[in-house]
Amino acid sequence: MALMAAARWPDDWSGIIAGAPANPWTRQFRNFGAIQYAMRAPGGWLGAAERTQAKLPAQKRATLDAIIAAGYSPTAITAEDWAYWIANPDTAAQSQLTFAEQSRAHLLGHFSDETLAGELDIKPGDLQGFHDRGGKILSYFGQSDPVIAPGLGVDWYRAVQAATRGKTTDFYRLFIIPGMSHCQGGAAATSFGQSLDAPAVHQDREHDVRLALEAWVERGIAPAALKSEAGTKRTVIRPLR
Repeated sequence: MALMAAARWPDDWSGIIAGAPANPWTRQFRNFGAIQYAMRAPGGWLGAAERTQAKLPAQKRATLDAIIAAGYSPTAITAEDWAYWIANPDTAAQSQLTFAEQSRAHLLGHFSDETLAGELDIKPGDLQGFHDRGGKILSYFGQSDPVIAPGLGVDWYRAVQAATRGKTTDFYRLFIIPGMSHCQGGAAATSFGQSLDAPAVHQDREHDVRLALEAWVERGIAPAALKSEAGTKRTVIRPLR
């Protein structure tokens, strides 16, 4: 939604924070389906305990390959998140299976790929208007995100880099947070002011992503790093180049 706001209404915003943006949505939907199809093929079920095994039967290996190809980092995802989001058979729960079933029932079976992409996806060039008026985007993904694939987010960012001929960091910076799950939480230092559940430990532009955006928009101080904390854990994250 944040990237869509920047693309469709560039004059309404000076700065945007985009946490785990699901773009392109149509590809993410289809990846949900591909993973869940592989999970439910004969012999394809891949539980949390198997996600880090080097040797797997062929069908389980095919499932793992589908998950990796979709942009996830299986060894970085916690066992709890794996069981809840990826290997959850409960269609009433928030899970990849539920999202796959909903997209199949309400979208993929009723509209062409072109129509869906036009409505749901943002192309790299769509941010040009926001760039031209001086808008700034701070975005982040948890490396351990089991919901929206962090690899897909990096691919999108690289596509924007290609479209802007390497000038992306002038207006758009992406941070990959080690150990962070979907937008917050996880096994590492994952609090940098991005939500009420992950408040900034210190109220300054290095520790609070909102203050970092404010400094960039209002004072022209581009964020060189974010400092994430949780208890005694501390991580310094540099934006992708």
